[in-house]
Amino acid sequence: WGTSFSAPFVSGASSLLLNKQANTNESQAAAAVAHAVPLGPDMGNGRLDLVQTLAAVGVPPTGSIDSPAGDVLVEAGQSVFFSGSGTDPDGTVTGYSWSFPGGNPGSSNVATPGNVTYSTPGTFVATLTVTDNAGLNDPSPKTRTIIVLPAFSLLSTPSAAAVPPGASANHAVTVVPANTFTGTVTFSVEGLPSGATGSFYPASLTGSGSTTLAVTTATTTPQGTYTLTIRGTSGTFSHTTQVTLVVNASDFLVSASPASAKIRRLNGGNYSLSVAAVQGFTGTVSLGVTGLPPFVTAVFNPPSIAGSGTSVLMLQVDERTPTGNYNLTLSGTSGSLMRSAGAILKVR
Repeated sequence: WGTSFSAPFVSGASSLLLNKQANTNESQAAAAVAHAVPLGPDMGNGRLDLVQTLAAVGVPPTGSIDSPAGDVLVEAGQSVFFSGSGTDPDGTVTGYSWSFPGGNPGSSNVATPGNVTYSTPGTFVATLTVTDNAGLNDPSPKTRTIIVLPAFSLLSTPSAAAVPPGASANHAVTVVPANTFTGTVTFSVEGLPSGATGSFYPASLTGSGSTTLAVTTATTTPQGTYTLTIRGTSGTFSHTTQVTLVVNASDFLVSASPASAKIRRLNGGNYSLSVAAVQGFTGTVSLGVTGLPPFVTAVFNPPSIAGSGTSVLMLQVDERTPTGNYNLTLSGTSGSLMRSAGAILKVR
């Protein structure tokens, strides 16, 4: 047949080869044709086993990004979970090559790299290329686009506030920007008790700044401790901070002075017990003392206080009272409320 016939045969075989597998390179095609020439006495006469030639070129594998299922929008500092798989019709997938520009880690060679963290705002394309046991790569690497937006966080003060039913409490909420954040943040509050309302002044902030959450309770708002969740939302992202609201009835506090007093036997001494009203308390507080040693008499003047005020506790020590130091508890009681303060009595 001669070389004049061999050239078009090889050319035609190459065309069929490329038609079957378009990504076959020159060296792969040459190897496939060479391996298809039978080794024997007729070799060199232009004979070509076309079936064997076409079979010599394998089909490349196909990769798949299983997670995330599509392109992703995240805030700076957040993570994206990656996992992939591959199939090969004439062999097995033996290698995975991930590339994560802008991410940490920046690459991986396992099927499931897991979480990749993106800290810098921008648009990044993650790529997966799989390889089979014949050394062929997926001709169309799979990709996911990761859009990373600037982030923000929230701070709130005070962390807790106590009010009686019908009163109001304020909390300052501050937007702390990060990574050049310039978005508009709108606010909402969750967890308010029955009858209470919450309003923000201003209702939104751009970039950074502070707003005031005004919580107003009703006279019918149940007493209790409530956790309020303050939410700031910008686009598809939101962040939260929490504060505690205590709704309670009016209360009172007591304090004693001096903290320590020395009284000799057959002598007397005084303590002052003060009652301070809290949240508009107007009840009557009955006073008492415990922890007295034997043979000591105690009298409050006056024995009770309405709202707020001071009473004098007068002690008289008998000659039979043992010397020593005694811890006294001075208390005030109004209904179910009892408050107390401590003092030390030194008998000499």
